[in-house]
Amino acid sequence: MYYAHAQRLKCMVKLPSVLRENSVIAKYSDCVLYFINDGGGGASLYRYDLSSDSWSVRHISDAQNRDWEELTTDDTGNVYIGDFGNNYNARKDLFIYKIVHPEMEGEEYTEKITFTYSNQKAFPTPLNQQNFDCEAMVWYADSIYLFTKNRTTPFDGWSYMYVLPATGGDHKAQLRDSVLIKGVIKELGGITSADVRGDSLVLLSSNKVLLDVGFGTHPLGHMKWKQYKIHLSQKETILFAGRDYRYVSDEYRLIGNKLYRFKL
Repeated sequence: MYYAHAQRLKCMVKLPSVLRENSVIAKYSDCVLYFINDGGGGASLYRYDLSSDSWSVRHISDAQNRDWEELTTDDTGNVYIGDFGNNYNARKDLFIYKIVHPEMEGEEYTEKITFTYSNQKAFPTPLNQQNFDCEAMVWYADSIYLFTKNRTTPFDGWSYMYVLPATGGDHKAQLRDSVLIKGVIKELGGITSADVRGDSLVLLSSNKVLLDVGFGTHPLGHMKWKQYKIHLSQKETILFAGRDYRYVSDEYRLIGNKLYRFKL
């Protein structure tokens, strides 16, 4: 079930040109956000301090940026980087880098999580089964949850949710659930980011935000999604910024490359 609302975004800051291909942000603390670039943008975390309006860069050793698409954090201060962009559903080398406590001084420690989708049998898959791309990931209750970006032809609107352990090693991402994004076309309906706060789940597409409570206890199809329309651009990330606020960012495609805030 969906309830529709209109929503205005307030631009907080224009992002530096080096982040024209920013693919996601993660909220590390009340004052610190982390950004990454899309594939080919270098294996770096870009740190933005809201309190001082200042930027710094941290290169991640022993990592490559083939197609970084998502960031998330756990409740102990670790950061997870999803290198699982898979536009053509042909990749067999899907990774998640776990950066252990990046704010702590000392030697950097990174774990590598490799995985495959438990039900993918062909590389690439037929056009009507191309639902193994991913740009949305959250950490929840000691596990990683992935939400696929549907690229099927014809477009059927489904996003599949997979679950795997948040620990280094080789894993099978198990299909756990799915959600139907109704009334959209492929270019607008693909899920590009997700975030969880408590049992509240928020999903993002190019021009919509979906929000509901009950994640972890209710099937996705039984949740009463609130749908918020936002202005169209290449939206890449969403995250909770407090009780009432959310952050959104977009890539530069004639417009964009900004960090926005909106209140629900």
